[in-house]
Amino acid sequence: MQNKITANYINPDLHFLINRNVIYYAGLDTKSFPFNKGEKSISKIGKKNLTYIKVLSLFVDNIVIPPTFFIDTLANKSDSISYLSPLFQSNLIISSIDNYSKDTSEFLYKKLKDRKLISKIPFKNYKILQNLFFEIPIIRRNVKIQSSGFRNKILENLKFASEIPSFIVDDLINHINNLEKQTGIVLSRNDAIKLLEIFCKKHNLSNKIYRHLFYLFNEAYYSEGAQTYFANVSLVNSDQYALLYKKSITKNSSKILFGYDPELILHILKGFLISEEHIDRLTIEDILKIKQSSEYEYFVNRFKIFVDLLQEAALDLSTLSNERILSFKQEIQTKFNAEYHSGLKFIEKYKYKFGFYEATSWSILTGALGFFIIPFYGALLGLLPTIIYATKTSQGIVDFILSRIYSRNISFYNYIELLSEQIFELKTKK
Repeated sequence: MQNKITANYINPDLHFLINRNVIYYAGLDTKSFPFNKGEKSISKIGKKNLTYIKVLSLFVDNIVIPPTFFIDTLANKSDSISYLSPLFQSNLIISSIDNYSKDTSEFLYKKLKDRKLISKIPFKNYKILQNLFFEIPIIRRNVKIQSSGFRNKILENLKFASEIPSFIVDDLINHINNLEKQTGIVLSRNDAIKLLEIFCKKHNLSNKIYRHLFYLFNEAYYSEGAQTYFANVSLVNSDQYALLYKKSITKNSSKILFGYDPELILHILKGFLISEEHIDRLTIEDILKIKQSSEYEYFVNRFKIFVDLLQEAALDLSTLSNERILSFKQEIQTKFNAEYHSGLKFIEKYKYKFGFYEATSWSILTGALGFFIIPFYGALLGLLPTIIYATKTSQGIVDFILSRIYSRNISFYNYIELLSEQIFELKTKK
């Protein structure tokens, strides 16, 4: 799934992550998408942002969340402390502060001051953030080296940005190089986005070019951040990066992995009748107990295969014609129609026992992996089971979840096998 990289700079506090399955979670990043779409999305999702974090903790060893994301997204959510504190205490979530701040309180104050929020943020919200930052273990990163890596990645990306007019690329590269010479400050993402805004007006950039440059800058930011923690990237609505900036998915490490989009994971779990409410009810003890079970080990191992296949399919399909993709989708639809009808029989046989409807609806959308014609995982979600069910259960929450994932004749497992077959066929027919 991910190729661990060798540390190319000194970050001794982070070396314990080298041989672990780590995700850099960008789902709380208000600057994740252009035109303020990231901020609007986070606001719209609301409390579900916390559910995203907890569900990811079931699938990886550690989740890295830059502490500034909390400032931007959780400052007015008092329940975030009680929800996230146990995840911090168990080291499932980790954050790091710069190597200049004395402690997390000083770091928080500096960041609020940089954002000119000291006088604006209500005292109640400041205390919420202060209490949350108190839970963050002090792990440090070398900010100067990380910022230098970010700048270098942007410069490298620009050199190969064939979609951008060369005079704009040359002008951007000159401005980035001159910025450090004039100020002595290595490039930050805020500086990069401000520079992009200036260029938008200066060159009257189209929305298409602006959007592409925005993704180019952000890919460098996420890639450098993930590389710092020996991680790959999880992002909500990751399909947008696949469609508009292919490099975000093609690198060997520190890339955006579609399979770790938390919205996609939640839909997969719904196929096992595991709801968002079930996830929210899990304690840290529950999470650890689930992750240590043999039933869950089987499920997670299959899921890792799914992540690899999904990434591979995205790359393969990007090189195929629309006709071949449509043919591919039709093959999958045909094979799963039989399972759909089998699911209807399952309803009649077991509805009296479980008290809910469980049926696969693979034919809702035509085919799997239609994400180069329609949004990336929209097609996949349409193919996963559509389920109407009660979230209450007389079983203990851990026993219920383990019993569900242990029932292995679920469409998700069949989907993995079929996806593997179809990718092999695609490669042989290119």
